[in-house]
Amino acid sequence: MKVTYKSENIHRVLLKLSGEVLSGKKGIAYDEALINSLTDAIMSVHNQNYELGIVLGCGNIFRGGTWKNKNLNRVVLDSIGMLATIQNSLYMVEILSSKGIETVAFSNLAVYKVVDCYTPQLALNAMEQGTICFLTGGPGDH
Repeated sequence: MKVTYKSENIHRVLLKLSGEVLSGKKGIAYDEALINSLTDAIMSVHNQNYELGIVLGCGNIFRGGTWKNKNLNRVVLDSIGMLATIQNSLYMVEILSSKGIETVAFSNLAVYKVVDCYTPQLALNAMEQGTICFLTGGPGDH
């Protein structure tokens, strides 16, 4: 069975961005010009009335999978990475908010003083209201 997707039938988009994209050619931290361009592109999609959920990695801050010391606890390293996804998402939320776009970060990790707790229904409700949602903190299985 062949399925053809038509753009007029798509209303919600889930975008996965590698954290490395935020650092550009620098390879670490943030490339402000690139982030300005990226947030403009995100705004362009948002302004076409798409509901947006964004999952953002953390490779610009921390790469637990490439850590050289194999004696370190992998779960701890993964937790550090999940915290770094929250940092990246908070940064992107601030940039988009400064450009007048309603944006929120949700996390699977319990850091309620920093970001809202993720539930599928909260994220869907926010997206339906036109809020861009960053979904952070990893898969929520730790």
